[in-house]
Amino acid sequence: MILFFTIFYLILNVAIGLWAARKVKNSADFAVAGRNLTVLVASTSIFATWFGAETIMSSAGLFAKGGFAEVIRDPFGAAVCLVLMGIIIARPMYKLGVITFSDYFGARYGKSLELISAALMAYSYLSWIAGQLVAMGKILQTMCEPYGWAFPVWAGVLIGAAIIALYTCVGGMWAVSLTDFLQAGVILAGLIMLLLSLLYAAGGFAPVVAAQPEGFFSFAPKPADAAVGRTNTDWFLYLAAWMTIGFSFAQQDVLQRIMSAKSANEARRSSITAGLMYVIIAFFPLMIGMLGLYLYPNLLNPAEENSHEGLILKIVSQHSGLFLQIVFFGALTSAIMSTASGAILSPATVITENLIRPLFPKMSDKTMLLLLRISVLVVTALAAVSAMSGKSIYELNAEASVILLVTFSMPILYGLYWHRAGFISAVAAMLGGFLAWLLFLTYAEKWGYPEEFSLFAGLISSAVLGALGALFFPNQQPPLQRIENRDGVDEEGKTVLE
Repeated sequence: MILFFTIFYLILNVAIGLWAARKVKNSADFAVAGRNLTVLVASTSIFATWFGAETIMSSAGLFAKGGFAEVIRDPFGAAVCLVLMGIIIARPMYKLGVITFSDYFGARYGKSLELISAALMAYSYLSWIAGQLVAMGKILQTMCEPYGWAFPVWAGVLIGAAIIALYTCVGGMWAVSLTDFLQAGVILAGLIMLLLSLLYAAGGFAPVVAAQPEGFFSFAPKPADAAVGRTNTDWFLYLAAWMTIGFSFAQQDVLQRIMSAKSANEARRSSITAGLMYVIIAFFPLMIGMLGLYLYPNLLNPAEENSHEGLILKIVSQHSGLFLQIVFFGALTSAIMSTASGAILSPATVITENLIRPLFPKMSDKTMLLLLRISVLVVTALAAVSAMSGKSIYELNAEASVILLVTFSMPILYGLYWHRAGFISAVAAMLGGFLAWLLFLTYAEKWGYPEEFSLFAGLISSAVLGALGALFFPNQQPPLQRIENRDGVDEEGKTVLE
């Protein structure tokens, strides 16, 4: 029965995508929905795109095991990133008329950095998409267990990839945004119903809170204690958790939704609202994980690596009746599909807009639209291959975020707010950040440092080398004006003539 309703729900999403395809008349409609999204739709789409497998499946289990200090990176660091993007990035980027961050790099620093940033950004998204596809595979496997079917995760990966690619390929940003709106509603309903059911069974929050160990609800890392092997390096790990996503501003999926809003002010409000939605709604899966482990303390297997990622699925199977299971699996499927579809569209747009289009400057818009759809299929196929690597959802998502942080965050900030920063500054920041991160990541264990130190090395190197580049080789170009109009609207979203 659960499997039947899940299949029906997947078909419904495809149907919405096919309906949304009627709105796609050109490449701008496909990439940024013609800049016609309201604050409500844009912010909901941003929230739904980020509220995926890691928040519901991974963070819920980590919180149940160790409290708030274990889930700083997601959801709290992620919410910080969305709010900061609204405050720092949204208005200036919208007024420049860009579609991708690589558009900005090309106009601000030159074509060579447009190509380099596009290649790195497209690559970084594959891990994130793969993480969502792995989660989809695990969900389909769980739903098939009651029927005695030995359904492999890889088969679920392929099925999920095919369905998500279909409606994204057909309807583009219109399909992604409209399905995101539906999926966000289903996510919220499923989480609230499961939380209330667990809360009733536990007799309220009071006994559950009282049963948690000391420091469980503290946001700070526990103090150094040699007796249990805790050192002051925990503070570095803690700061790294905030920074991995919190300061990683080169989020193409968010930028694309920001650029889909009707005006610069609505773009700013959309990202800030999405950040607030994210941190509030993320408390639902965290509380579900805590309540579930309190009621069913044997659900986690200490001997099984990454067992926390299956905790919330086990809670639902153990605790819920058929109706609640149907609603929750619908919510979980929604979260994964909304994240995956947005993540697929972003690198597909970057590949087409910034890697292919410059090679064919006279390309017609019809050809551009066709290439966008082909890129969606290619990106999905590559992500499905990456999903077969055997890595956890947490590892796949972390890989994507760190690369974006150490290479792009400082060049974006310097470019927007420091006119002195030019080509040399950007190259120094990108190359220095990436190489320092890679060096420390490779030799961290040999040097006696945790891997997370590589993040600090990369970000600090990027900031320092970018600043030195700006001081010694200042930008000689005039202030950047609005980029060549590609989407037929001005900075406030009004239609203009080409």
